[in-house]
Amino acid sequence: TWKGAVAADNPTIPRYAPVWSLVCASVRVVGTGSAILQGSNDGVNFVTLKDVEGNDLNVAAGALKEFSSGVAFLKPVITGGPLDVIVTHWAG
Repeated sequence: TWKGAVAADNPTIPRYAPVWSLVCASVRVVGTGSAILQGSNDGVNFVTLKDVEGNDLNVAAGALKEFSSGVAFLKPVITGGPLDVIVTHWAG
């Protein structure tokens, strides 16, 4: 979970390293604004992840989207804020 993030935090938002592949996961955004969830295998070069329908994982406040990913690192890119970005996943 990234709590109280705002767009100005984007360069310093910490990355998250899942312990396993996110076979079944969701991202939820609470607050004002939206978040794009990005992934990286080297922790430096991040790209926008896709939802289960192949669309960019851009989540508006109040929304929840499902996704799966095998990347080593995750981080959000915030628009607006403050908001909480909550990633929930299950081992699979």
